[in-house]
Amino acid sequence: LDDLATYVSTYREAVSDFASQVKTINPSAMIILNCARAASDEKRDTGILKDKYNLHKFNEAWAALDKAFVESVPECKKISVNPTKIVGWDRHPWGAGYVHYILDFYEEFLTELDLLVA
Repeated sequence: LDDLATYVSTYREAVSDFASQVKTINPSAMIILNCARAASDEKRDTGILKDKYNLHKFNEAWAALDKAFVESVPECKKISVNPTKIVGWDRHPWGAGYVHYILDFYEEFLTELDLLVA
């Protein structure tokens, strides 16, 4: 992003509006933040292709947005999957991509989600 600070400021306002609307509609609603990241590495049948996407700056921006979200909605719950499972997968049903993860990611995410909502 060219101007992350301006974007984060606008994002904070949108997040606050979102949380307010959710709480108005359902005061007991739980807001959960998926603290994933873009996968630079990609799993293939032949092994791991390292740093395929070179997304270091993208992930820094994502971390800034997560921080702003938590500051705007401090009561939110977070799911942070083990970073070793944030790996793209060339055989993902929707195709290769930096947010189309290996199955281990989804298994851990769903386990964490189950713990939060149980």
